[in-house]
Amino acid sequence: MAGYICALVISLFAVVAGGFFMAYPLYHKHVCNEPATATVIDIHREWRDGRWHSYPVFQYRANGQTVVTQHNVSPSSYEIGDQVELLYHQKAPEQYYIPHAAGGNWVFLFGGAFFCLMGLGFTVLIVKVWLLPLIFGAR
Repeated sequence: MAGYICALVISLFAVVAGGFFMAYPLYHKHVCNEPATATVIDIHREWRDGRWHSYPVFQYRANGQTVVTQHNVSPSSYEIGDQVELLYHQKAPEQYYIPHAAGGNWVFLFGGAFFCLMGLGFTVLIVKVWLLPLIFGAR
């Protein structure tokens, strides 16, 4: 019985995590609607997992202040001095969305869909094999 409960919790967690990962880029696309032009002012390099990762550092004006933030996608084709059109969140200007970015959002959407569908499949299987016989077989 404990194995079924554990499997059900894990599969439900996969559904919730998958839903979050699918909603994440859509949330940013919805709330980030103030246009700005960012300049790549630096490339942060970091050694991780046996290789170098490069993250561009953006600088842009938002709500009368200068925002400096490191992009979270590596590898990146941006170079120092590049201009990037982005949309930022008016209430939290460090949150931004790059409408024409390649790659990053698709990873979240496909990865989230994979986890959500896998979790749903296992949830249905566990309910069918364990929970329904437990509820209806006890009569």
